[in-house]
Amino acid sequence: NATSCMYSFFDGSPRTAYRDDEGEAYFDDSFGAGRKMGNPFSLRFRIPAIRARIDTYLEAYRDAGLRVDILFADWEIDGPIEWNGGWDAARRDPAVREHVMQIDDFSVFQAAIRAERSLLQREAFTGPVLAAFPEALVGNYAVYPHDGWRYWYDYFEVRRLDLPHRLDQQFPVRPWYDDFTETGFT
Repeated sequence: NATSCMYSFFDGSPRTAYRDDEGEAYFDDSFGAGRKMGNPFSLRFRIPAIRARIDTYLEAYRDAGLRVDILFADWEIDGPIEWNGGWDAARRDPAVREHVMQIDDFSVFQAAIRAERSLLQREAFTGPVLAAFPEALVGNYAVYPHDGWRYWYDYFEVRRLDLPHRLDQQFPVRPWYDDFTETGFT
């Protein structure tokens, strides 16, 4: 379980904050528990710090003559995420609006966020693991092959019917980006 190694891309530093039109920093706090979610495109500088944690354990396993058969994480509310207030907060930041030209189209925003999220996971987690242990199964909770819809809400998610959804027996089911391949998960 590599979950603790993956935290925190959003470390609360000013460098990870959103900035409004006047340049004032702000964070999205809609995920609770004091989490400070910021600009989803500001996190690449954190890859080396997160990757170093993963590398430390991989080296220890290799040096001990052990192999990694399966390594997973439950990394959800620390990287770019489109739910809760994520989309609303991102639309207020001119840097994000510049990065996602069609930011008012949720599906375009979701794809941009998930592609960035996949890159972070691939560079800091999947890539190092598979470089050290090519036969390992590597994954993350909620990132798997699927039919394009997510049929549940996690503990940190709020039910927002104003975001895209379809009803399945009166339950709102949300569009889910297919990020499995982009992460390199096996």
